[in-house]
Amino acid sequence: MIKFNKKLYFLGIFFIVLITIIYLFLLRQKNPERVLEELSFCWKEEQAYKLEDRIIKKIKRTRSIKKRASLNLLLGRLRFLKALNSPDILKKVHLNLALQALLESRKDESFIASSDFWTGVCLYTLGTEYYGSAIDYLISSLREGYPDRLKVIKILNYIYLKNNQFDIIIKINEEFLKNRFMDLDVIYSLGRAWREKGNYKEALEVLKKAEEIPSESFVSTLIRFETAESLFGLGEYEKAASLYSSFLKECAQYKETEEWKNRARENLLVCLKKIKNINTDNFTELTNYH
Repeated sequence: MIKFNKKLYFLGIFFIVLITIIYLFLLRQKNPERVLEELSFCWKEEQAYKLEDRIIKKIKRTRSIKKRASLNLLLGRLRFLKALNSPDILKKVHLNLALQALLESRKDESFIASSDFWTGVCLYTLGTEYYGSAIDYLISSLREGYPDRLKVIKILNYIYLKNNQFDIIIKINEEFLKNRFMDLDVIYSLGRAWREKGNYKEALEVLKKAEEIPSESFVSTLIRFETAESLFGLGEYEKAASLYSSFLKECAQYKETEEWKNRARENLLVCLKKIKNINTDNFTELTNYH
């Protein structure tokens, strides 16, 4: 007959309860990747600092090169978010800390593509003097197989537009439209590049594709402006005047469009002077947007 051991029984119960508590605790610990995603939509500073501390502690405990690289990539992305949500005086500090972590994440080849993408994003955010390096890293991320190619192209487009490198924009964006990959940012960048080169018909052909994507976004408003500019370049003043007017009405809410608004007002006045039999009642209505 087996003798009941009371001490062992209670010891077993104790370990079962302990394991259950540990399991429930671990279950409550959110995956750092998931927490980062939540912070990207709703920034909470205290939660961000806790996550950063948690990741750093994990890096110090981990010996695996691959795991350390993965954690450093996460840390770099988190610090980039901190930079975006910090006062200007601290933004550069957080971006440089992000770059340090991202450099460490390149030590495992499986993370090079993502590391190069986020490094390019950080350099782009640092300002125009870093655009050259940002381009190098972003292009490297494409070569290394970064999955979201469109996201990379959008950032490159912005840099190339700033640098007036319109031929490069045309080269890298036409591939998307040839494959029927419709995106408003791509359409805007490509249409503007053609328009800046004085190829107004090509610009209009590209910009017209935006009609296939119903949208009330800021980019769709800029596409309207580019369409007006192209029509103006071709001397189609009535159509241009109508679009300039719509543009001014739509972008009144956007502070960052002052340069575009001023140009639209100037060209609208030129259009109205060119159009014969101007209805003077419409003149005030067309130009009275601020």
